[in-house]
Amino acid sequence: MAVNIEEILQSHRQESQWTVWPEIEAQLSQKLQEKASVLVKGTGDEQFVALAKALQGRVFPQLETLRLHWNRLSEAGILELGSVILMGNLPALKVLNIANSFRRENWDFGIGDSGLIALTTALGSGSVPHLKSLQIGDFDKSLHDEVFGLQSARALAELFLLGSLPQFEDLRLTGLHSEEGVVAILTGMEAGKFAKFKKLRLEECEIGFEGALAVVKALHSPNFSALETLNLQDNVGQALGDDGVVILSSALRTAHLNVLQNLWLHNVSMGERGLMELASVLGDGCLPSLKKLYVAGANHTPATTDAFIQAYRENSSLVVTIYLRRPNLVASEEEVNHWETEGPVDVEVEENLKEFESQLGEFRSRNEKLAEYMKHAGAVQTPVVTNTIVTEKLDSEVETS
Repeated sequence: MAVNIEEILQSHRQESQWTVWPEIEAQLSQKLQEKASVLVKGTGDEQFVALAKALQGRVFPQLETLRLHWNRLSEAGILELGSVILMGNLPALKVLNIANSFRRENWDFGIGDSGLIALTTALGSGSVPHLKSLQIGDFDKSLHDEVFGLQSARALAELFLLGSLPQFEDLRLTGLHSEEGVVAILTGMEAGKFAKFKKLRLEECEIGFEGALAVVKALHSPNFSALETLNLQDNVGQALGDDGVVILSSALRTAHLNVLQNLWLHNVSMGERGLMELASVLGDGCLPSLKKLYVAGANHTPATTDAFIQAYRENSSLVVTIYLRRPNLVASEEEVNHWETEGPVDVEVEENLKEFESQLGEFRSRNEKLAEYMKHAGAVQTPVVTNTIVTEKLDSEVETS
């Protein structure tokens, strides 16, 4: 359900010469009753405060998802939301998503550190024990405006250590311009008391050498043994680079990440050496559940194409799709409303990479055919046919096509 506060205001103004906020709040409270999911779009601080006041008026036991998208918020609005949480009025809340919500015309960087600190204080109160997902920042890659620093990162780290979010499993934070802050968050998550993490997304964050070490250390902890998505794309300031990717590969090679399905390493200043290391990881049979690898912006060469092809040949169970080009986030209306899409619906046209992707796609298809063949062979109990024979046959088909 989308809550359009402006429509309520317009209707109210047609009936009354003056804006009577208590009446607005009463209408909002009525609209919110018995709703499990609420989307709020396009409001400013004054309107959002009215929404928060409505939420402060009673308990909403059914509300599980609250998405605040494209709003013009500052610390004041977030403080009111924090009060709602502290009052215990959202006891069933599972998803809190604050995306692209700041006052663009003033360029004041939205909720900022103080707003995020206030929010984490509220979340740490124990009033939302069912919270599973927290997503904060500018997920529209054309914006890059919301910025957080060390203070708010430390507040997040302390939140994870409190143990007040036992079911927490999904963090998406964009715009943390402090590597020390990244290290603090990862350290808190490593030692935190919550459910095993499924999604960790630190986008447009400063992750260099020290950050890479912190990522690896965290990924080795039991808290991340169920991780399905790891997104470290679009580094700012210090970047992973080849050295960071090589460090990261030490975690990718362990059984801790056996269920990882999506790995995002777009625009992390990766060169040929980093790509070759990733190809080696895949060829060695690591990351057995990986379905998608995103490496746009890397220094891709014919040698790295050969390395990935060799990985497909050496590891016949490898069926990962490797995206060498940057996804265009051309999302459906539903995805835009939820703003949780990470693409790709379409991809940017980079002619020099089309042939590389085509070659990799052929060998991925070859492995998919092999998997289907072996599955069928086992189902009908045909005589044993070795992977080697089938692989050689499919290799021949690829090379002659």
